[in-house]
Amino acid sequence: MNGIAQLYFSGQVPPLPTVSESDLTERAPTDWANQLSTVCPTLHSFAQEARAVLLGTSGAAVLRELPCPADFDEHQTLIHAFYCAMLPDHTLVSANGSSPYWKVTDRGGTTFSLNNTYSPAHQDAVTHDPRVPIIGLAGIQAAARGGETFLVDANEAVERLESSKQGKEALEILANVPIPHLRHSAFGAAHRVLQPVLRNGHVLWRPDLIDWQSDVVSAEIRSALDLFARSLEELRRFEVRIEPGEILIWNQSRGLLHGRYAYYGSRLLLRAWFAPVE
Repeated sequence: MNGIAQLYFSGQVPPLPTVSESDLTERAPTDWANQLSTVCPTLHSFAQEARAVLLGTSGAAVLRELPCPADFDEHQTLIHAFYCAMLPDHTLVSANGSSPYWKVTDRGGTTFSLNNTYSPAHQDAVTHDPRVPIIGLAGIQAAARGGETFLVDANEAVERLESSKQGKEALEILANVPIPHLRHSAFGAAHRVLQPVLRNGHVLWRPDLIDWQSDVVSAEIRSALDLFARSLEELRRFEVRIEPGEILIWNQSRGLLHGRYAYYGSRLLLRAWFAPVE
């Protein structure tokens, strides 16, 4: 990973007909894309530019100076229309089976998206089906201090580990031993999933969901997991403070993991998970 592409929007956007969150997915993505093309062709063109960067060599982009309506429903409607124009061949995957967007904010929860503590590098939706390659975080309110999001390239950690005997042994375990994961109850019915951390060339890393108390996690397996976690912490980080009117979007199927620094004060991001339409 060479960095996060930065794209800047320039232009005025007329207000779109505002709908509630529950009604956003009632219309097909192509309908939203066509409406945006008619109402604001400059924003529709910007969505196409962002798509080319996201699906091209970069795999990650921060989109700046987008419209930021004060009304939440109006802002969310605009974000949704923009996403549909950018990814009409993808579908939104709900984190909890009901809401298309997940509010990332401090609610005193135990999962990363529901607290304000430091979140190490990880992937989203590792226990979900279908797999979710693309993640978007749209800024609604920035924290008074802290809360920067960072991306790392897990492929670099794998390459480093391949250079030593201990690292190769750890990778062999992570690729072949199904590790027990506990799906968090915040995302629907809690259940146990057995899967390796490395599968078919993809990294599935979510340390807070690993069942560390399971008998399956022997001392040898724990050592391999700890080594991988340390390798991720040593990677170079690409940091972004997501302000209102900005979107950070990336393709995590390329091995891009994200984390977040601790923050203070109110902070709200809208998270979207996207999977290709089969």
